[in-house]
Amino acid sequence: MGIEPTRPAWKAGVLPLNYTRTCLLKRWWRELDSNQRRRTPTGLQPVPFSHSGIPPIPLKPRKAIASRQQGEDTYCGDPTLSTTDASTNPLSQNHMPALKAPLGEYWPMAHPGRSRGGNRKEQPRQRPQGRRGKPDSASRKPDGTSRNIWLYGRHAVLGALANPRRQVTKVLATAAFIERFGKELSGGTPTEVVDRDMLDGLVGSEAVHQGIAAYARPLPPLAVDDLIASAAEATTAVILVLDEITDPRNVGAILRSAAAFGATGVVITRHNAANETGALAKAASGALDQVSIAEAPNLRRTIEQLKEAGFWCLGLDHPAQQRLGQEAPPARTAWILGAEGKGLRALTARSCDGLVEIPIAPDMESLNVSNAAAIALYEWSRNHQAG
Repeated sequence: MGIEPTRPAWKAGVLPLNYTRTCLLKRWWRELDSNQRRRTPTGLQPVPFSHSGIPPIPLKPRKAIASRQQGEDTYCGDPTLSTTDASTNPLSQNHMPALKAPLGEYWPMAHPGRSRGGNRKEQPRQRPQGRRGKPDSASRKPDGTSRNIWLYGRHAVLGALANPRRQVTKVLATAAFIERFGKELSGGTPTEVVDRDMLDGLVGSEAVHQGIAAYARPLPPLAVDDLIASAAEATTAVILVLDEITDPRNVGAILRSAAAFGATGVVITRHNAANETGALAKAASGALDQVSIAEAPNLRRTIEQLKEAGFWCLGLDHPAQQRLGQEAPPARTAWILGAEGKGLRALTARSCDGLVEIPIAPDMESLNVSNAAAIALYEWSRNHQAG
């Protein structure tokens, strides 16, 4: 067995793996250690690894990696090795540049993303692209296309059947539901009579399906430009912008409040947002097919687009400088709501025209986001809508 160097120099990129120290013991394998590295009495000597008995080709001496920064010579090496003593450092040959500063200021040189001393600035950390969290969602296939989902509940299914943009392929209902609400079923989709146990198996025994379910394709989201264009001629308009709200029941309740108070539409983020599911549609109580939903690839740019279109972007946060109700909100308002727990993201809050808080008792930390949306919509509605 060969005697390895006292310091793991090859781990720092100074010595290749084919270096070894002198070994005075000779074995029957002709002075080769277990890694096929030749032992010689001349100290460190590079010998390439070889599985065959063919003599290896001699390697050229490895050159140090040198770079020049503002007139200074630096090199990539082990900080534990001396750069001036040629007897202890095998790489200190004629090609080794002299250092004008302590080696510690240049270490580590082998990591391009870290600070390297001198006047070199640290490179900013890049945010990973793509969808965060779970790669596949309940309503999207791995290739990004939408897959059909089961909508359940009377208002959710009737709203889907009344929406011309919705593609419904199958409707299942119990005999009791058809007897009571059969006249409300419309559209060209035939209805199949099934028992309640079958519906429980399709949508879950804990789901309140009310005796009806529909197999439909999720609605494609609108572009933010199309949503803004739909309110271009309106003197009063309100839009809700959801900053990474992932709870489907909260999003469904927000859609229900938006439909109740006549909101122009709702903007959701492309990433970290609730996907269209049966639970979301049930919580929306038919509003999923009534309220326009736009998808924002970049929320900060979307807020800038709303500002250019004449909307005042007000973020609901706690604490804030202004309380809801002190002044009437503008006629064209976009309420920005953050997820429960973390609230608005810092960049989203800085992009808003102002932050507004809902006054609550000091013993309670915050409100549910769907309740906060309903309160903000009511405050706007009582100031800008008659009746």
